[in-house]
Amino acid sequence: MAKFEQAPHVIPVSALFATAEAPTATVVAKEYASEAVLIRDIDSTEAGTITVALQSPAGGAPSAGGPVKDDPRMNSVVVVKSPKGALGAGFFVGPDLVITNAHVMDGEKFAEIKMYGGKDAFGKLLKADVSMDLALIRVSEKGAPIRFVDEQVTVGSTVEAIGHPRGLEFSLTRGIVSGVRKRAVLGGKDVVLIQTDAAISPGNSGGPLYLGERVLGINTLKFTGRGAEGLGFAVHAAEIQRFIATD
Repeated sequence: MAKFEQAPHVIPVSALFATAEAPTATVVAKEYASEAVLIRDIDSTEAGTITVALQSPAGGAPSAGGPVKDDPRMNSVVVVKSPKGALGAGFFVGPDLVITNAHVMDGEKFAEIKMYGGKDAFGKLLKADVSMDLALIRVSEKGAPIRFVDEQVTVGSTVEAIGHPRGLEFSLTRGIVSGVRKRAVLGGKDVVLIQTDAAISPGNSGGPLYLGERVLGINTLKFTGRGAEGLGFAVHAAEIQRFIATD
């Protein structure tokens, strides 16, 4: 592990993904009076806040399996657990590179990684952008890299989120693309967001939002309270690719 931590890392971004253009038409999302907050338990959320799907699990989680155990997309998804106990998801964008949310890493340089099937691995943070809520990790084990979308998204398209809500590892939820927005994630710079009504809960942060067999975005936050329902957001694939390619 010490050898892995001290080894220099070079990211060959040219072979990681196909180019995907950001949507040409975006809509500025409505400004809400509430503030963006990071939470460890959704039950502690006050009405009207923007919650980020992050969980510090209590107790063990079920092993991979269940009705979606044969979905090949699961092989690209991992559990990410920071030393502070924060639990989220991530997915392979290269043979040994995993993307997740910056808030899942919670300011830490290293993370425990659990792959589909139960194999444990070790992750080292390569870079993070808090304003985009993205973090890139090099993993000690290799996985199956995803493919990003290469076409414009259509509102109403069916999408599926994979993550670990409430510690229920490798769960899949389904919804539609409700809209494409451009706004700040957590008070930082504006980024392109996919709005979806697919269920996103604590433990889903950093997981992929799939459009068919390709990844459309990374699940990042949702609105709750004051009658809000089905308001989840994922950072668009084009933003992820720009982040990976930036030194």
